[in-house]
Amino acid sequence: MATWQSEANLPFSPSGHVFFSPVIDNLVYLIDQGTNFYSLNLETGVYTLLTSPAYGWTGSYLTHGEGGVIQMTGRFYRMITVSPDGNTLAVPSDGDFSTTHGTHAYNTGGARRIEFYDISANTWSASKQTDFSLSAVPSPYIRSLVWEDNDILWCLVVRRYRTSSGWGFVCAKYVKSTDTFTAFSQSVVQDTQTTHHGRYVGEGGMAIDDAKTTIYCGGTGHKNRMWREYDIAGDTWSTGALFSPLTGEKGVFAYKRDTLYTYQRGLSGSPDDCQIAKHVLASGSQVATPDIFAANAARDDYFSPYVGINDDEDLVVQWATDSAPEIYSIAEFPSAGGSQAHQLLGGAFI
Repeated sequence: MATWQSEANLPFSPSGHVFFSPVIDNLVYLIDQGTNFYSLNLETGVYTLLTSPAYGWTGSYLTHGEGGVIQMTGRFYRMITVSPDGNTLAVPSDGDFSTTHGTHAYNTGGARRIEFYDISANTWSASKQTDFSLSAVPSPYIRSLVWEDNDILWCLVVRRYRTSSGWGFVCAKYVKSTDTFTAFSQSVVQDTQTTHHGRYVGEGGMAIDDAKTTIYCGGTGHKNRMWREYDIAGDTWSTGALFSPLTGEKGVFAYKRDTLYTYQRGLSGSPDDCQIAKHVLASGSQVATPDIFAANAARDDYFSPYVGINDDEDLVVQWATDSAPEIYSIAEFPSAGGSQAHQLLGGAFI
């Protein structure tokens, strides 16, 4: 069985979390919640400093959070998505933090625009800020993205602050060529607890089925234990539970446009029996396969759920610790009932 390998130390001090792109031809792109942006060649172990995005986060950071995780106040998620033609990366950007109600329980954060990175030109461009209202509150926050085609993206957008009934969120369509947002009418209200749970809305990324009829939004419900399914034509929502044979905290993140991957962390203080399960989504149905990786003994207890996965699903990269070496990877994606290690060219994996 393959084991987790440490990569070269991060060449920067992260602001908040580190987020990944999919692994593209042995390259993975990394961004934090500030303006640090690099690529990492997994064959050579070399980081390359790339042009920084224009926008980061304008609020303050926590140095710790639930279970010791390094977090940013208000939840500003920046998972990197890649266009279908492979030429452009998109990331939520221009992070903001709303304290309208003045108490921690009602805080909300997110992105006010989308930034696009042209891979070949090493340049960024940005959308306008969100210019619509959600539940009569202007300028809602983008939490996650998925490409429908090379010009259209869908965004999970959350209300800027919580009310006594919970956090509201909708799907919005963004057209890159015209720089326009269209918000749809059907809103979902997140759980009404006055704890941190509702602020997780949209942490987990998004996926879209091949027929382009259904959007899947990860990271909703109590402690991320749900995903939401949005029917585009009907402007209606339904709810799905995560495939979850283990007990513990859960996060969801999307890589392929038609697949959600769930990452399950052990509860704080428990062994790191990290699980990655694959959810293939097509025509409104879910086919879930549990895939168990070897535990990463170096990984900090209850640390980051964000990873990058390659197209062949045999390589995973994760920010595993808050001290060097921070980045770990494993060249294995076992199928249910067995596992197989994969040799990569170069010296990154053995």
